Parts: sequence; structure tokens; C-alpha cells
Amino acid sequence: MAECSYHPHFLTLPLELREQVYRDVILTSDSNVQILRGCRQIHAEAQQFVFKRPLAFDSQTELCQWLNRVDKRYLRHIDTLRFSVVEIDLSPLLETSYYSPSTRLHWWDLYEMEAKELSAALQSLSNVRDLTISLSGSADSRLVRDFYHALLDNLAHIFPKLEHLTLPGGQRSLEFAEPMRCLHSLRFNGYTDSRPIEPANVLSGMPHLTELQLFGPPYDMVGERFRGDKRPQGAQPLSPEVLHHIRPLTSFAIFEEDRPWLGKPVYFNPPFLQALRSAHITSLKKLCISLDWTPDQDAQDLLFALLSDSVVRDLTICWPGLDPSFLLCLPASLETLRTSVSGALDAYSLVCWVSHRRTDLAVLEEIELMADCTQPETDCDPSEVVPSTLRPSGRISADELQDAYLGRRMSHELEPAIDFLRGMGYRARQGSCIPGLFDEGKKPMSR
Repeated sequence: MAECSYHPHFLTLPLELREQVYRDVILTSDSNVQILRGCRQIHAEAQQFVFKRPLAFDSQTELCQWLNRVDKRYLRHIDTLRFSVVEIDLSPLLETSYYSPSTRLHWWDLYEMEAKELSAALQSLSNVRDLTISLSGSADSRLVRDFYHALLDNLAHIFPKLEHLTLPGGQRSLEFAEPMRCLHSLRFNGYTDSRPIEPANVLSGMPHLTELQLFGPPYDMVGERFRGDKRPQGAQPLSPEVLHHIRPLTSFAIFEEDRPWLGKPVYFNPPFLQALRSAHITSLKKLCISLDWTPDQDAQDLLFALLSDSVVRDLTICWPGLDPSFLLCLPASLETLRTSVSGALDAYSLVCWVSHRRTDLAVLEEIELMADCTQPETDCDPSEVVPSTLRPSGRISADELQDAYLGRRMSHELEPAIDFLRGMGYRARQGSCIPGLFDEGKKPMSR
């Protein structure tokens, strides 16, 4: 039979299939938008998907300038937006003539003008569903903070379809979020100036809230001027009792940095873990704990007890010196695991524990290892670290594992562990160091 010489043209495919190709190429690649150069028709059909990529701006001024330049037809396709609130440009104050005092600008005039311009610009982005607004670390004046909080007060009106909200900059109150009836996910530092009952009332009144991420302490409490017991006046963190008032969570995360002058952890502590277990253990499907310090044994024991009784499917657990034997506590429901290892020996130990629990963790498919750079690598025999009863069995013998592993560890510390996990049938990969707040999601679109 003669070979068919007909090659279907891409544009002969149904539009639905072409749009799926555009979506896969543009939204899953960091910077590949070359497909737009194919022809006029492809450019016209695919352009909308460029605007569906996450947008990120370093300041509210950059955002406004970009919105003034871009074709307004495509703004309705933007659904993910990140920008920072920074100090505004006060140079116009120097340009006004002192010969006309009645027309001279004042600094509050500039802030009002900036607020009006930003509010008007954001009105064109009413389809945004995922929003991150950060407060620049250099924006430390009361005026900027007032500007920031005034913006928060208008969010529900500007973004009526908002589903995911991230606020690294903090907030005085959660009242601004009360009208956000579509909100599914809230990520914030948990600090407010209000009484504990107010956050509980607001969060419990959100009918669709199922994801909560807490990180802290806030920027205000990081500098030298807040050492000791000092904190922003009136600011209080979210209390564990709030977890008892909100609807059952399917996803919960804690990203916490060590602040020795606070005396104790703000969120990763026994009261919070007990409240999480009591109120959400049957609903929780995704859990993330990311710390830059090693928690005390009581907190670790509570977390591992929670895990063993949970139905978590997606787990991220990272802190310096994490003992790989925590795999003994993982639930049988686990499908995805991300964890930190402090070096080649810990990675080897983790491989052994995974092999030991292969039967129990029958639905585990994906493992991501992240290097913990805070722990120095020691030079000792893995046989002294991993009991012989836990060494992997099956296609890879213990001796083969040790020889191959130790022979390659110096060049690529985690690659041998990744290879062996893949050999056991897992989708394994090496991630970046301990994850932070914005590690999830796609790379923001270049402007």
C-alpha cells in the first residue's frame, strides 16, 4: 500500500483542538510564545492565552503604566495578578512653583491621585481570580500603609470573582474580606489589630473557603527595632480557636521563619496542631509545613500523630535536619510527597524508608526531594546510618545501592536518590531548596 502523502494542516483542526494546543504550549512553558509568529490567524487565536499567564509587577506604578499601553480587548483574559505596593514618586512636589501657593501640590494630594489612578486601572481587571498584593519592605511610612489598607478595602468591589488571595504585607483587619463570597483560598500572615473573634467571624462566614495558608511573623516584626517582646501596636496573630470556627479545610499550610526574640513559634506549635487535628483531620487533603528551624520534639510528635490518622494526599514537609524516619507516620492515602533532605546520607536513608513502606503507601506516585543547605554533609558509611532491615529490596540490592550511591554522591548529591526512586516506579524529581510562599504556580509572564 502506498504511503499517504497527505499532511493535515494545523489550521484544519477544529478550533477547540487548536485552542488546547495554544493553552498547552503557552501556559505550561516559561517563555515559549514563539507560536504567535506562525501566521496572522494563529496570532489572533493564541494571543488571549498569553494574557492567561500569571502577571507580575514590581510596583503599582508599573502596573498602571502597563495597563495604559496594552490592548484593552485582552484584559478580560487576565485571571492571575501579582504586584507590590511601594512608596510613590514625590518628585512632582519639587516641580510645582512656589510662586503659586494656591496650586501647589501636597504629599497627600499625590497619594490620593495615585489611589484614584490605581483604582480606575484595576477596574478593567474584574475577571482576576488569583490576586497577590505585597507591601514592599522599603515602604515603611504610614502613608504607604494607609494607601495599602485603603486598597484592601476596595478589593471586593474591584475583583468580584476573586477566588485566591495572597497578602504578604499584612492587614489591620479582615473586614475587607467579608464580602468576598467566592473566595476559596486565603494566604496571609494572620496578624490583625482586631480582637480574635473578628477573624473567626469573617473566616467562618466565607461559604467556599477551603484553603488557608499562614506565614509569619509579618515584616513589621523582623527588624532590629522589634526585638524583645515588641510588636506592631495592637497586632495579634490568628489564634488556634479560629480553626474551630471555620468550615472544614481541604488544604492547610504553615510557612514560618524563626524569630528567637518572640520566644516561641507563632503557628507551628502544639495548640495550633491540636486545633487542626480536632477540627479538620477528616477533611484535610493537602498539608504543607515549611520551616527554617527545627521544631521541638513535642510539636514533631503531634504533627506525625496527625499525619498517621489523616487522609492527606499531598504532603510537603520541610525543616532543617528532618529525620527521614518520619515516613513511618505517613498515611496510606498519600499520593504526593515533597520533603527536604540534609544531604546524600539523608537522601539514601529516605530511599530506604520509602522501599520499606512500599506496600503500605500503595498509592504514592510522586516524590520531590529538596536540598536543605543548612545542614553540613558528614562523611560516614551509610550502613552505619540505615539499618540493614530497611535497605531496598527487589531489583536493586542493598550492596548495589550503597556502591552506586556513594560513588556518585560527591558530583550530584541528590541525583542518585532520584534515580533509585525512579527505578522503584515513582515519579521523582529534585526541587529547589525549602519552598517559600510563591514557589507554586507558573512563572509570571514577561511584560
